[in-house]
This record gives sequence, structure tokens and C-alpha cells, in this order.
Amino acid sequence: MTTKVRGDGEGSVYREGQWWRAAVSYRDPATGQRRQRRVKARTKAEAIAALEQLRGRARAGQPLRDSRVTVRAWADHWQATVLPASSRRPTTQTTYRALVAASVVPYLGGVPLEELRPSVVEGWLGTLQSRGLSDSTRRQALTVLRAMLDSAVRDGLLASNPTLSVARPTVRRTEAHSYTPAQLRLLVQAADGHRLRPLLIVLAGTGLRRGEALGLEWSHVDLERGELRVRQTLVRTEAGLVTQEPKTRNGWRTVPLSAPVVAALREQRRQQAEDRLRAGVSWIPTAYVFTTEAGTPLDPRNVSRWYAGLVAQTGVGGSVHTLRHTALTSMALAGVPLHVVSRIAGHESISTTADLYGHVTEEATRDALTRGAEALGL
Repeated sequence: MTTKVRGDGEGSVYREGQWWRAAVSYRDPATGQRRQRRVKARTKAEAIAALEQLRGRARAGQPLRDSRVTVRAWADHWQATVLPASSRRPTTQTTYRALVAASVVPYLGGVPLEELRPSVVEGWLGTLQSRGLSDSTRRQALTVLRAMLDSAVRDGLLASNPTLSVARPTVRRTEAHSYTPAQLRLLVQAADGHRLRPLLIVLAGTGLRRGEALGLEWSHVDLERGELRVRQTLVRTEAGLVTQEPKTRNGWRTVPLSAPVVAALREQRRQQAEDRLRAGVSWIPTAYVFTTEAGTPLDPRNVSRWYAGLVAQTGVGGSVHTLRHTALTSMALAGVPLHVVSRIAGHESISTTADLYGHVTEEATRDALTRGAEALGL
């Protein structure tokens, strides 16, 4: 028995030689042309089940056939149209493009969208792991692929996103590495006479991120009150150096300044005034606290290169970010409450602070209790 096609999404079941077929007509969302989706089955019951599945996709407004467009072609389209139009920050867009180029297209580029299955995605994640990619990188790569395929579903190229049923790789948090007071003194001594010495002291004394310190403007700093306000981050993107607002509400914050940090900022202001005099008409006026000898903002990459040389010279290890961990660890060891450390750090939640520095506060608490017991003669 054959059910005649009456319109889009109704369909029919019929026999063709030794096979049964389910057929449903539809309008191709990519071309607007009328097409027919046919599924081959061994039995009539299987064909009827296939027809019901196709009808269900039609009722849900889903494409009856997933697109044959390859992941590579869709990635190119997505990066050229969808990604730039999104609300993602410039640095995030740059990261996404890098992940597509390095971790998605080389492995999945030739796969048609219609052949992507959860098992294919899981196999891809396994391959990335075997190539030595970290859990964090694999998690980010899955996030990018998921975003790409969400757009494919929206545009009618896929009925559903196959990554939604794939578990995200678990990223294990590690305790933050920090410098000892002796190591920090070595770094400060090694930086004596260098124009970036004030920046090192500000980073180690406030816990600011590199981009937050480089994005500081003098209008954000109050040396009399001894505080600064974090309002933006300086980052390098494909378009060059740009400032962007903090990612979260907690990123907007006021940070108190210790006497050594105030002194370092005064030193920086004097140095900048001398630079302006030396440069004369070549000086490029900007509002930034930390600038080059010409007045332009410091490139974060150049700061990291300078710091890498300082680390190699002293042999203490770490990166610029280690200065942030050192500042926050010292606060926790000094008994500063964790919620205060979290606020100074600009963490999205106190749980992030607890993951990174909770062990430090536990040690400080235990030490305080021990001293209290000794004072009581216990």
C-alpha cells in the first residue's frame, strides 16, 4: 500500500524491489527549491517508523535532511558572518578563530554536517587528548564547535546539535603557584634601573592582571587616597591594541594601595614626565599610566618578553601572572578574609577564590589557632 504525497511534510511509504522506502517532500532551506527526502528500509514497519521520524522533524520545523556542507566550509562561513556579529569580546573571537584553525578544522574539516554524530565528536575529543592537548583546551574547542553547530541548527542546516549530548572535558583546578618573599626580592632587585620596575611592584602589590595594569589611566588612580579603580583591560587583538571592559560585574572594582605601591606609581609618574620632555614633539599623548618612551601604551606581549628575561636571570620561574598569585596568596596568608581577597581579585565568585587560595587560608587559620593555644599555655 502506498500513501500519496499531498504536501510538504506528509510523505508516503512504498515498496521498490526488495526494499521499502519512506519519502517526504520538503523545501530546501539553503536553495528554496522543492526536494524529496527518501529513506530506505528492509521492512514496511521500518519504513513507517522512518516516515514518522521525518514527519516529526517537519512538524518541529527542522530540516528533513541535514546539510552535506562540510565542517570546514561551515567554519569559514561562521567566522566570516556569525562570529563578528556576536557579542563576544574581541579577545574571545581571536581565541575562537585560533581554536578553529588548530583544533577543529584539521580533524573534522572534511566531515559533512549530516555525518556529525555524538560518537564522532567524542572520537575527535579523544584524538585531541592523544595529541597532548590539555583538558582546558579540549573543553574550549568543544565550546567553539558547539557554538558553530548551534548556528547551523538555527539556519536550518542541522535538525539538532550533536555536541549537546557530549560531556565537556573536566578541567581540574590546580593550586596557584606564587613566589616566596625572597624570590620576589630577587625579581625587584633584578629590575632596578629598568623602566618597568614600577609595573612589577604594582602587579605584585595589588594582584591586578597584566591587562588590567596596562589598561590603567591616571584618572583611575588616586594617590592621595591610596586606591585605584579597575575599569578596563588592555589587550592585543587582530585589530591591534584595544581596551575592553571587565568580563564580569566583579571585575569593576576599587583596589586599595599599600605605601610601596603608591611610591612605585609616583616613580612611574616622574619617569613618564621625563620621557615626555625627552620626546618633545614626538611624544604621543595618552591617558595610560604605563607607556613606552614615546607615550604609547605598552604591548602586553613585550611586557611578557621582558619578564621572561627577568625570570631567566633570577632563576625563580613563573610568569607575569605569578605576580598576581603572589599578591593574593600573601593577602590570604596575612589573614585577609577570603571574600575580601575575592573582591580585590575581581573573581566572578568566591568559589573561584576558594579553589585557588582556600588551602592558604586554612594554613593561616591553623597557624593562628596554634599561636592562640600557645598564648593560653595549652
